[in-house]
Amino acid sequence: MSATQARPRLFVALMLEPELGAAVFHAVEPALAGAELRRHAPGELHLTLFFLGATGTDVAERLKVDLAAVAARHTALDLRLTRAGAFPEPGRERVLWIGVDERRAGPLVALQADVEAVCVAAGATREPRTWRPHVTVARRRDEKVGGNAASVPAQFYDTNLDLEWKPKRLQLVESVAGRERAEFVRERYRVVADFALATR
Repeated sequence: MSATQARPRLFVALMLEPELGAAVFHAVEPALAGAELRRHAPGELHLTLFFLGATGTDVAERLKVDLAAVAARHTALDLRLTRAGAFPEPGRERVLWIGVDERRAGPLVALQADVEAVCVAAGATREPRTWRPHVTVARRRDEKVGGNAASVPAQFYDTNLDLEWKPKRLQLVESVAGRERAEFVRERYRVVADFALATR
């Protein structure tokens, strides 16, 4: 299959609004400055609800209908962006993130479960690991676990935000392949479809 015929890599997410994305980026950037990490630009920051991977056009079109129905069943969320962390753990970092908490437990987990259900029904593979809400802010360039732990500054883990986030929309997003650049020349993600959550 040629590059022009390659199926897009899709995921379902809650994208941070521009001002909030900028606030998160500028909060963590001082701790990560100079580190050999791939940092996400403010406009890329998001909470992934389900990763589909390579997805055919027919499945993507079905998902647009199903996700619109899911969004219509869920109201705007009341979330908080909090502490810094890493997967799989500090000292063996592959992914650096900011945690996401619900002010009232339940609605976010229910939304994620509904999103996962329609994605699996469309043919996606269910994620074996327990879903943990987070916003990825950086990754190791080599994508390997372990290595030089010193490349992740210890002060990153002192980051403790208390930022209110009330997402009102759900997005189907494409991960756009491209040459890695240190500068934030363009977004690596493209919103394919956008759905309003129900009003209260």
